[in-house]
Amino acid sequence: SFQNDTNELSALVGHREIGRLKGTIGVQGLTRSFSATGEEALSPPVDQKGGAVFVYEEATVSPHVSVQFGGRVDHTAFTPEDDLTPRSFTNASGSIGLLVHTTEQTTLAFSLARASRNPALEELYFHGPHGGNDAIENGDDTLQSEHALGFDTSFRWQAPRVSGEVAVFYDKVDNYVFRQLTGEIDEDEGLPITFFTQGDATLAGIESHVDLQLTPVLWLEGGLDYVHGQLTDLDVPLPRMPPLRGRFGVRVQRNAFQAGVDGIFNVTQDRIFT
Repeated sequence: SFQNDTNELSALVGHREIGRLKGTIGVQGLTRSFSATGEEALSPPVDQKGGAVFVYEEATVSPHVSVQFGGRVDHTAFTPEDDLTPRSFTNASGSIGLLVHTTEQTTLAFSLARASRNPALEELYFHGPHGGNDAIENGDDTLQSEHALGFDTSFRWQAPRVSGEVAVFYDKVDNYVFRQLTGEIDEDEGLPITFFTQGDATLAGIESHVDLQLTPVLWLEGGLDYVHGQLTDLDVPLPRMPPLRGRFGVRVQRNAFQAGVDGIFNVTQDRIFT
């Protein structure tokens, strides 16, 4: 059994408009106490404490163009019992975006972001069978923070009977954390043995959706998404990448009432991490 007590507090303050600039400033704090007991305890007790400060701003350049930007600095510290190594991370992230309202019904959006993520408690300190993932997991308390530089662009449209969005993205990630198979099976548990490691990676893909109103109460909706992940260090596919996926549905909507059915369709994923 395990106990996972988490407390989180955040505060947001919107400031008055400064010229054409408006936005929000916020702070966030988190405490987490994780402990596991029994013969198959995944980790010794670990305390996690973190805090962050962030800002988001938006400026209207013209009736058809606006700029959005934001930044975040966060600090996280892990304190494990036993002989494991305490770790602390301080990371900074930021982004800038441009919205161009090409017509009353269409918008182009562009975004450039630099994001960082510290390794999770599970990736640092887990050692043992994890039934939820059907694997023996082995953390690594020397892992470093991930750092990603990404660009995305999208086209959105909103007409009286049809709306939708198509977006493409590309991310270059340094120190990408992933779970790697050793090729061995634990004899007692019958589970594959894995360990957390990291390497440089790229992710590129497309996301799309469309909503079409056929009658005042009947809607069709659909979408398509795909992501191509590559471990550039080893020149192999990233593990656990979803295949090309499509979605189609029918929705009945009248005032506050809404009901529908949809289906998700996947092609075979032949880009397998080995």
